Amino acid sequence: MPPTRKQKETEQAMDAETVEESAATGQEIERRGYDNDTLRELSSWDEMLALVNEVEGGIDDVAHVLGDGFALLRNKNLLIGAPFVAMEWHFYPGDFGSNFVAMRVAVRNTDGGLSKYIVNDGSTGLGEQLAEYTSRTGKQGGLFVRNGLRASEYDFCEACRTAERDCADPAKHKATGEFKKATTFYLDTSL
Repeated sequence: MPPTRKQKETEQAMDAETVEESAATGQEIERRGYDNDTLRELSSWDEMLALVNEVEGGIDDVAHVLGDGFALLRNKNLLIGAPFVAMEWHFYPGDFGSNFVAMRVAVRNTDGGLSKYIVNDGSTGLGEQLAEYTSRTGKQGGLFVRNGLRASEYDFCEACRTAERDCADPAKHKATGEFKKATTFYLDTSL
């Protein structure tokens, strides 16, 4: 089967490698494989995948080639009651003046498999518990949490950025709909 017009254009672009100036460094960089006409004509995800596969000889998944196998956990409810090991944690400046903690956790699945997560938390729960433990022991890892997390729900005033008990004007803020449900997660320390 003869090559398509796009394949011919791609081959021509690959043969006639061009040089451009990088805006970031001002140095010349080699541009290869993609000519402007071919790029303009791309109209579907499948066409793009086929072109990149052809030009680059395959597509690598960033999680597999640059990642460490841990996924950002977006729903901490998954760790409620789930045994895990906090392999390591680090503290970073948060947006609201207090630190947040980033934890790398390994969870034993019910089938014996392993799930690996990065857990970020800026609440008074996990962060304070781990800060206290680190202060007392000097350790920032190697903590077995046999019962996983526990959750505590409360009303949060968005106007005051506080829990209901610290709200400046609870009646007014409730009336204007500025109260929302919020959850603080804790390491479940029960036996």
